[in-house]
Amino acid sequence: MNRRAVLTVALAAVLVLGVAGVALGQDAVQPAPRTLVGGAMLSGSLVGNSAGSFDYFVINYPGGSQVVTIEVRFAPGDPAVLAGVGFNVYGPAGFDVGESLPTGDNDGVERLVHSEEDATTWLIQVYNYIPDVTVSYTIGTTGLPETATPAPTTPMPDATPAPTGTPGATETPAATPGMTPEATETAMPGLTGSVSASLIGSGGGAFDRYPLEYAGDNVEVTVRLNFAPDDAVISPGVGFTIYGPSGQEVVGQPTGDPGVREATFALEEAGAYIVQVHNYIEGLEIGYTLTRE
Repeated sequence: MNRRAVLTVALAAVLVLGVAGVALGQDAVQPAPRTLVGGAMLSGSLVGNSAGSFDYFVINYPGGSQVVTIEVRFAPGDPAVLAGVGFNVYGPAGFDVGESLPTGDNDGVERLVHSEEDATTWLIQVYNYIPDVTVSYTIGTTGLPETATPAPTTPMPDATPAPTGTPGATETPAATPGMTPEATETAMPGLTGSVSASLIGSGGGAFDRYPLEYAGDNVEVTVRLNFAPDDAVISPGVGFTIYGPSGQEVVGQPTGDPGVREATFALEEAGAYIVQVHNYIEGLEIGYTLTRE
């Protein structure tokens, strides 16, 4: 039986039995789904079993045929693991919106692109059917507002787990320069050379933000992040993004060396840019050096 058939049978069981006692093949009551908004990345981990292990997320879709891309990055991302992990998206009353598809690059990334005319609610089910294998993941979207829209009047999908809260999880989106920093956030020095620090991860994202004054005129600037520890599980959850004063985004990319991310940009607009270092690995402290060249 392929993974789609297994999930369809499991969903039908939930709709008949209810989620309070059985949540898509799991005996334990599932936590309430977390809400995804644009610009946010959330993370988690699943210990697989043959009946399926699941996490849930909700999108309040704004309608208007807005194209939304949902992307989940799994680690490890080898083909043997990808055969049993992925995600499904359901609409109200269990309507099947679609199933994720691998990108084809064997990089552990799966995506689903969808749009509808009417505003509605989508339930995302991230799954792991590989027995006794722990898979970490990060999930994010493009095409959604950066603040949560009010839930539409259509009912939540019937497969919604019983709300019990998600211990240790937050839903703070990755901040951009236009967002107000948290009141408790420590002011970081301007990035003119190198700076070293540590950052303890959070499932909803932990961030350090460094101002970067940029002269514009297409002057080339390279920013490099060196961090440790790093492995196949940690790597998808750590990195940095550079945000410009008009919403520009430059994402640090792997260089092929462990624990290294790098971004080079040359833009017209001068002004105050922000370099945001992130760590989505719950409870893991990384040490890092951020360098401007």
